[in-house]
Amino acid sequence: MMRYDLKTAEVAFCDARGLYADFHSLRHTYITNIGRSGASMKTRQELARHSEPGLTMRCTHTQLEDKVRALEGLPATESR
Repeated sequence: MMRYDLKTAEVAFCDARGLYADFHSLRHTYITNIGRSGASMKTRQELARHSEPGLTMRCTHTQLEDKVRALEGLPATESR
């Protein structure tokens, strides 16, 4: 069904880099975006309907921008 929908939308199932547009990839994107929205690990786990937080962690991908945003959110410290 997913391949049919991709074909109808003129989206390649596999791109030039060898990356696939399949249900599993869609789930990873969904869980990663929930994390980027600021949701807690518990919330991500529940929305993904995972039984273990470790599974949610394996499905959550971070990029440099995510790490920078997290560090920028830290409170300022006093310089002495």
